[in-house]
Amino acid sequence: MLYAHSADALHLGPALFSSPGRGRGAAQVLRELSKVEQRYDAVMGVIKDGLAVTEVAEKFGVTRQSLHAWLRRYETGGIEALADRSHRPKSVPHQIDGAAEARVLELRRLHPFWGQRTIAHRLAKEGYSPAPSESGVYRSGGDPHRQWSRILRPALGQRLGGALRQDLPGERHHP
Repeated sequence: MLYAHSADALHLGPALFSSPGRGRGAAQVLRELSKVEQRYDAVMGVIKDGLAVTEVAEKFGVTRQSLHAWLRRYETGGIEALADRSHRPKSVPHQIDGAAEARVLELRRLHPFWGQRTIAHRLAKEGYSPAPSESGVYRSGGDPHRQWSRILRPALGQRLGGALRQDLPGERHHP
């Protein structure tokens, strides 16, 4: 949204007027405000100008709840608190340690037919604490049986023969 911006005035809508001190035909300078500046303008509309939260929220196209959250954040942390915050979680309790994950991949490479249960048991026996669960082993290295089944077994169409079989060039199959 484009707004005329000055430090001493609150602008609740698009800038429609020319710069102060210039004639009516003067070129108008518009710039896009950052999210922080827009939020600051909304907060100042409530705090300094004494406008109702619903009125300011409607003019800025946000919900009352968002404006109340901005007011709380501004009161506790100032203008810096109005910036977007990360949505990344502070911790992921089920995430496997990097060393354990590297060991899972190494065991997968050395023993391609071992399943999740065997690898999880081996890691617990080797002293990894906390030892990853079977599902954690699966998440870090995938299912080995699925990848090997595609390599070792012939394709479904070739096993069944007939119409499902993939013909080689120049080869004819009769039903």
